[in-house]
Amino acid sequence: MATILDVNTHLLRVDCVKLFVQKALSDFVIDIYHDKIVIFLNGAIDKVIDRLLEAGANKDEDANIPLLLNAVAVFSQANPRLMEPHLCVLKHFAEAKDHRIVETALSLLAQSFQQVSVSSLKSLDGIIELLSRIVLTGNESSVKSAIDCLYIYCSRATGNFELILRLWSKFSKYLKGQLKEPNSPVSFYSRALFSLGCLCRHSGQTEKSATTIPGHVLSAAHLFSQWFKGEVADESTRMYALHSIAMAIESFPLLLLDSIMYELILGLSKTEHVEIILKCVHEVLKLFMEKSNQGSSIAFDPSAANRHTVEPVIAEIIQKYLQFVLECAIIDNMSCQFNALRIMFQLLLIGNTNPFTVH
Repeated sequence: MATILDVNTHLLRVDCVKLFVQKALSDFVIDIYHDKIVIFLNGAIDKVIDRLLEAGANKDEDANIPLLLNAVAVFSQANPRLMEPHLCVLKHFAEAKDHRIVETALSLLAQSFQQVSVSSLKSLDGIIELLSRIVLTGNESSVKSAIDCLYIYCSRATGNFELILRLWSKFSKYLKGQLKEPNSPVSFYSRALFSLGCLCRHSGQTEKSATTIPGHVLSAAHLFSQWFKGEVADESTRMYALHSIAMAIESFPLLLLDSIMYELILGLSKTEHVEIILKCVHEVLKLFMEKSNQGSSIAFDPSAANRHTVEPVIAEIIQKYLQFVLECAIIDNMSCQFNALRIMFQLLLIGNTNPFTVH
């Protein structure tokens, strides 16, 4: 371990460490040497954290911090709970000015938040304020990880989603106000589109949010559609809107059955943007298949009267989009053909329709 972690001689041999950890975490090895592996990784994390604190106190070592954080991420793969004593250190680096450091620290926090104790989460003073500030001002990777952290924190530590709903409302109102006559730099409403799309990714995943967020998802998806089709939006902003639509659909697949979404998707069939939607539909079908194999039902609509089980929803989506997918499979674009064929292969695996027959 001393050789692998000798930062002074050659920083951290992260690739070597990663390979070692992957091998160590194989089912066979971890069954036999579980205790020894955990002791090794715990000691490794402690050593790297010490080096992180040294590097953070020395401006000349700023370049080493992302590498050290990546090493922590590798070691914590075995058990994110090993990060429990070090959450404050990660929070400290999430406040850094270097966006690479912030992104890595936030990603580690999101991973750790799912495993550590609730008392450890609640002991992180100022974490909500920090995450909220990053959501409003950070770059894309930081925003995505900060929203992940916020949802996990609210779900496990507070049960109060009011803050997230306020953020949702803030972005929605801003985007609606800018829709006809944008008067801000492109980066402002592009980031707002992306952030609102990230908020959609977690919708309906908790009992608290299920009573209100699905309606907001539908409203947000329609807003994304307006931005995508809007005359005032440039190509970059339209792409942000389309990616946000995809994030909303992956979070709430019943959006595929919404008439406005259906019309927009059909309009994309002969454009270069269709690949994004094909990938999204493929991910949705994979989700349905996994849930179906587990024998569970999926209720994306919070209303008990409108609950859908897996197979009827799959059948309805397939019937609605089969013609669209088949047409994409013969477009003179290799990438679109590939993604359309992936969907058709998924349909064959599901086994409840013939993908070569259009009804």
